[in-house]
Amino acid sequence: MTEERFEEILKRNNQFLIQEMDKRIDNKIEEKLKKNNQYLIQQMNERMDKKFEDFEQKMNKKLEETDRKLNGKLAIFEKEYGEKISAIFDKIQLIDDIKKNTDYENKKYFERIENHDDLLYSHELRISELEDKVSSI
Repeated sequence: MTEERFEEILKRNNQFLIQEMDKRIDNKIEEKLKKNNQYLIQQMNERMDKKFEDFEQKMNKKLEETDRKLNGKLAIFEKEYGEKISAIFDKIQLIDDIKKNTDYENKKYFERIENHDDLLYSHELRISELEDKVSSI
């Protein structure tokens, strides 16, 4: 075997060894990168899940607060309308009673009707304010 032939064989052998080392290193690097990517994806998913849970909890709290506020306003609204309806029925009943009674008794009923008119007017003012507030929500 000549020296040139020996060098050629050595060069080929070295190239082969370098290629094998490159393959093995590439495989190891790919495996490490895959593991690292899987870990990163897992961490990202966990963080995103936590963020979504936090966001959902915040939204639920805001919805509960809005419901509480709205229910409170609705309760006031129902009370005001209930009193107004009651005053209307009392007024109608009094008008019917006026038709049945004498003039002497009519004076008492007219005074009561005026009181109910005043009461209705005050309720209308309060209800219109509430309607403005609720419509602005």
